[in-house]
Amino acid sequence: MAPPATTETDSSHGKGDDREWEPAGSSSAHYTARHGGLDLFPEVPMWDSDPIRLSPQEAVGVLEDALHVLGDLIAELAAASEEETVFLASAKEARSITPRMIRQIQENPQASRDQALVLLVPARAAGMLLRHADQLLAAAPDHDQLQALRAKTEAVLIAWCHRAEKAIRPRPMPLSRTAGYQAEMVLSLAGLLSAAPSGASGPAVRDDH
Repeated sequence: MAPPATTETDSSHGKGDDREWEPAGSSSAHYTARHGGLDLFPEVPMWDSDPIRLSPQEAVGVLEDALHVLGDLIAELAAASEEETVFLASAKEARSITPRMIRQIQENPQASRDQALVLLVPARAAGMLLRHADQLLAAAPDHDQLQALRAKTEAVLIAWCHRAEKAIRPRPMPLSRTAGYQAEMVLSLAGLLSAAPSGASGPAVRDDH
């Protein structure tokens, strides 16, 4: 069975000039909706993995530790440079959802078991902080404090990636299988659209992957 796909359509923006869709970088769903179409995003998995084996208490511990470590890194990087980057903003956002993840585990321990995001969200945030440090250093390569903070951030990221890899044990999926997921999604959606009531204007289908 194929994993769920995300579809987006926005008929309210089907007309109008291109300035509505600026700045560059808007979703391709915007481009498709501009022409009265529908955009299909098949979120196909590239890796197979094992469920993690953390108790609810262990999962909470991982997230609480990440909350403090990320907070310290963000504060130290902000003290070293006032420059904001998209990577820093992304790291802050990832950290901001950590307390909510902790509450969900505490409120419903059984439903939260085997959640790989417990390990992946902290690693992603650390990766964003490393990219933030790299961007700062590109403009100030001789900044000793930033160099030290980059090394510290990289050590955290490596440790968290190793922990996640050991727990999840990812295995690449065959290309034929992932391509099969995509084809099944496109054909399924096409079948749904063709079954629409007569006279209904069905949107065009576009596979962005």
